[in-house]
Amino acid sequence: MILDPGRLKQHRQRLGLSQDALAQHCVDRHHWLSIASIKRAESGRPVLFRTARHLALVYEVEVADLMPPASRPREEGPERPDEARTVIRIVVEPLADASTPPLASMVGQYGGILQPGAGPPPHEAIFGVPRAYRSDALRSLQCAMALSDRAAGRLRVALRVEQWRPSDGEVMGSAPAWPEGPAAGVRVHRDLVVQLTEHFLFEDTGQPFLRCLARRPCEPVPGGGLVGRHFELGQLTSALETTCAHGAGHTIYLRGLAGIGKTRLCTAFVELARQQRVGLHEAAVLDYGRRVEDDPLGQWLRSLLGRAGSGARFDHRLLDRFEALALPEAHVLALRPLLGIAPSTVQASLAPEALIRQRVQALGDLILREAAVCPQVMVMEDLHWADDALLSAVAGLVRATRDAPVAWLLTSRIEQDHWESHLRPRLTDVPLSLIELGPLRDDEALALSEQFADIDPAHAALCVEKAQGNPLFLTQLLRLHPDPALPASMKHLVQSKLDQLGHGELDALRLAAVIGQRFSLPLLNQLLGSSADALLVGPTRLSLVRPLDVDTWQFLHELIRQGIYEAMPEGQRERFHLQLASHFEARDVVRQAQHLVKARSPQAPAALIRAIEERLEHHRHAEAFPLLRQLAELDPAPRDEARCHLLHARVCLAQGLIHEARHRFRLACREARHDSERIAASLGLAATLEMLDELDAEEVELQAILPLVRDRNIPESLAETHGLLGRLELAREGQARGRRCQLRALEEARLSDSRRLWIGAAIGLADALYAEGRMQEAGRLYGYCVELSRRSAHVDLEAASLVMRATTRLYAGETQASLEDGERAAQLGRQLDDRWIELRARQALAWTLLSLARHEEAAEHVETALGMVRAMGTPRPEALLLESQARIELVAGSHEAACNTIRRAWHLVRRHGLERHLGPWVLGTLALLAASPPSRRRALAEGERLLARGAAGHNRHRFLITAAEVSLMQGHPLPALSYAQRLEALQAQEPCAWMQHHARLIRSHAAWLVAPSERTLQEARECWEDGGQAGLIMTLPCLAMIYRTTPSTSHPRFPDPSGQPLADTRMMRLRG
Repeated sequence: MILDPGRLKQHRQRLGLSQDALAQHCVDRHHWLSIASIKRAESGRPVLFRTARHLALVYEVEVADLMPPASRPREEGPERPDEARTVIRIVVEPLADASTPPLASMVGQYGGILQPGAGPPPHEAIFGVPRAYRSDALRSLQCAMALSDRAAGRLRVALRVEQWRPSDGEVMGSAPAWPEGPAAGVRVHRDLVVQLTEHFLFEDTGQPFLRCLARRPCEPVPGGGLVGRHFELGQLTSALETTCAHGAGHTIYLRGLAGIGKTRLCTAFVELARQQRVGLHEAAVLDYGRRVEDDPLGQWLRSLLGRAGSGARFDHRLLDRFEALALPEAHVLALRPLLGIAPSTVQASLAPEALIRQRVQALGDLILREAAVCPQVMVMEDLHWADDALLSAVAGLVRATRDAPVAWLLTSRIEQDHWESHLRPRLTDVPLSLIELGPLRDDEALALSEQFADIDPAHAALCVEKAQGNPLFLTQLLRLHPDPALPASMKHLVQSKLDQLGHGELDALRLAAVIGQRFSLPLLNQLLGSSADALLVGPTRLSLVRPLDVDTWQFLHELIRQGIYEAMPEGQRERFHLQLASHFEARDVVRQAQHLVKARSPQAPAALIRAIEERLEHHRHAEAFPLLRQLAELDPAPRDEARCHLLHARVCLAQGLIHEARHRFRLACREARHDSERIAASLGLAATLEMLDELDAEEVELQAILPLVRDRNIPESLAETHGLLGRLELAREGQARGRRCQLRALEEARLSDSRRLWIGAAIGLADALYAEGRMQEAGRLYGYCVELSRRSAHVDLEAASLVMRATTRLYAGETQASLEDGERAAQLGRQLDDRWIELRARQALAWTLLSLARHEEAAEHVETALGMVRAMGTPRPEALLLESQARIELVAGSHEAACNTIRRAWHLVRRHGLERHLGPWVLGTLALLAASPPSRRRALAEGERLLARGAAGHNRHRFLITAAEVSLMQGHPLPALSYAQRLEALQAQEPCAWMQHHARLIRSHAAWLVAPSERTLQEARECWEDGGQAGLIMTLPCLAMIYRTTPSTSHPRFPDPSGQPLADTRMMRLRG
């Protein structure tokens, strides 16, 4: 509450005490009042009721005597006659043979104003001018009933709430749909009936207007505390008592629908906890981008340090508290950012997961320290608004304190609950109780309604029925109206409160409503140009707003804020939005754009485009989608349509919406008005067509735009165009032409002085080397791109380079390094919210994990990546993923499933013309899984034919070793030796650990097949073990399964060269 500073100073001076002396005076009389509380009260800022009560006891007065006098209502009428007001309008029309009662006197008697006009009926009267009152609805209906009675029921009277401008008496908006027909009586619009059912009976025929039947006078009333919830409160109490008695932690997860009473039950539990000797720490998650002081972990930290609710201003006593606790330096560094202190350079360079781990460890240790002194209660409300990082941190803290006397109470809505998806998997080993909060029982809801002593029981029963056990809905029905569309009756109730405020208070409240339901007091002060403390006294008294902490205030209900926002004049609302847009211009481009949109500013489209570009620059693609929708929904305004479509396409590409991106690029091509837009749209479309393997269409697009690109002679465009042409040639296996195009792109990128463009061109050249099978050279160039990307902070290019370096490292025999690159690339893909990069990283990880015989992990990546690629509709990655899945199913013993999967992969390859890019690779696995020798021979022959036509380099690495494995498994050493010779020939052209190892492995096993002996067997085993140390364990899966199922003292047994499937799991099932 807020006390009157003048009265407080008068009472203190009457006692002849300074503020310090008054604090000591209070302590001497056992009224625990700090000097800070006294200063806060005398500065007119909100204080606890306990503080007010102690001051009243010391001064020997009532608390009410210390409160400021009520603000005087505006008796002189509105000073702004052009502002529209919410009023109640009555239309009176006598029947043909009826006389009209004295309208002016009767309307005036009930507080209304008869509208001037000497014309024929109908006549009109207005209630709510010059000031609105809550009783306007009741008095207007009483007036209507009196008029009807006076005319012996020979009048047609209708009432409804409308927007009305005092200056000219005109009703705002479209003409209302008034009740039709000759029937006499009083009819009230449904919006207004909500306020009147406790006083009158109505006949509801399903029409907008209800017929008023008779008066039903009653007395109005207030509401109270927790009703019902005895069982749930008992569970909470029992968990707290058990934690205190046995010193072991317990977690309670409380969830329910919005408004079901979670907060009220949580508050009751907190009050119980305060009565125990426990440490209590509360936090809440907000539903929008948080400031530092709003961070839930920061709220807990402040509370643990004894500075709960210390607000935005940094308090140096927090650092003193760190020193007093003698926390490790690493813990202090991890926790400082939660207090608004900039992180150190080392901290800022850490990955998000590492930061979370450090903070969880530091905060967990702090909780454990406090728990060693006394049991702790940790409360966090509204976890449904939490992101994955916060959920991970909370779960980590719960696990870290499971054996300490710490009770956790976490609340969430059911609608957006993260329990099943995020928390349950992380808390499987933690003692936990899940409470589903259901609706109130009928008797409990009735008991809640009885707390409103001024509400008629019949009306309360009707509200209970409508609320269906939802306590928030019920209390709003009893007080106002919970309709989110803000019905007209609610607008009038808000108007009745606004009319009790001075103009300064009203403007401050309107500006706060434009800021949002929660608003910053310093921001409000800055925008007003003066202190808003005194201006919020009236709104606080009228229960419109309340303080949350030192600097943050909140409207008591969003409907109240909405009513104030919609009731303010349009011009003033737009000025406030423009003022806020100017404030956020250098601080937050997104909020600036949103305020410009609400101000209907012609600058809004350009601001939205800047906001979208800023989100894309920081790789926050998911946040760009709502802005794109907002941009599309703007009223027709001058804006660059091509630029909008280009931005939309970029976001869709990152989110994996490849087909939508193609559509947007085509729209951008059609709407382009400048050469630069046309080039950007065409090149983007070509890149998207490449991802969809629509190579013919890509070639047409590139050839169409190439003359314009050459005419403009802009290095950036030339580099991108030649890069796309190079990739197109590589996809068609024109490797030499592709490399030349990539070299040209690299030269143009060098001329552009753009490091980002140069790195992209270098990655393209590395791709050309990879396609030629020059893995060692490609790997070195990818590594250089990784380092250069890191130094230049181009995270997306770093991720793309890491994906390909992971693949080349696998062929170089650096399996562990390949795994690390793949994991880092997948992490960056998720961090960037780039599904295409994440997909490719998971694909590379699956290959490496398969080689390491970590099949379960590989299966997880393949399954996730298949879901992503099918949503994207890109066939090339799907075919490779299906090949990996077939190998996983083979090793798992599902031979039939593996055969079906590899057939689907080959069908995709043929359907989309990917034979030269993937054909031999897939055909080799198809031969390995084929059920008969003729099928195997056909698959190998087709693979050889495609290799001879010039397939991509990785096909040789994969096909030759798989074909050799097929020969060995059939007991044919000579074909296997020929494949080994081909591998050795490729190895001679460029050293490659992959080819060297597999050529040696194939030769050793072929030698054993030709001349079985202990020496040849020992050589084969040694070669096999060398491959295992290099991480090349499952590259020849059938051979690997034979070794794993054969004791080291026995000879490996190959299947007979018959019709038996090579990978028949009856002979090669894995053990262990």
